[in-house]
Amino acid sequence: MPSWVKVARNGLVLIALCGVLVFGVSWGLEAVKNAPTGPVVKCEMTDVGDTLEPVEVSFIVVNAGAADGEARRLDTDLRSYKFHNYAQASNSEEKSLDPITLIGNSPDSPEVQLLAQFFKDPVIKGDGRESHIVEIQLGKGWDFKKDYIQNPPTQSISVSGPVCLPKVKLDLSSSSSATP
Repeated sequence: MPSWVKVARNGLVLIALCGVLVFGVSWGLEAVKNAPTGPVVKCEMTDVGDTLEPVEVSFIVVNAGAADGEARRLDTDLRSYKFHNYAQASNSEEKSLDPITLIGNSPDSPEVQLLAQFFKDPVIKGDGRESHIVEIQLGKGWDFKKDYIQNPPTQSISVSGPVCLPKVKLDLSSSSSATP
């Protein structure tokens, strides 16, 4: 076999392997980009008696423009009241001008109303989330001393009947992290 045929054959094999590699990388990146961001958490109707307590409410704090460390600071303080932190505080690419925004299933959901008692004039939104985990967004104007109420007069909220709460295993130790 002439040497130019060997060179051509090796070149074609190399080009084919590079094509397979490029295809694999692009397919992998697309799969990662479109992957779900976390486990889907549904809520289940839970009989909490006639009051909803912080230990039964799950939240996540998102820094949407506040100073570094503020989300972690709020997260730690809310856990001291036995609220359940579903996930570690994180940063959002979307920035908010509102100092504090609470996002839950609906603005009048009991878990949202309970958390709202800890803040001065929060913006409250509902997005129909099935999990009933309350997202707390700290915006550019967030000031811990001005916008947060430590030791609010009431730390529970009256409810009538079962409440839809996230189905997560609660770890009531000092770390209060979730195991979905």
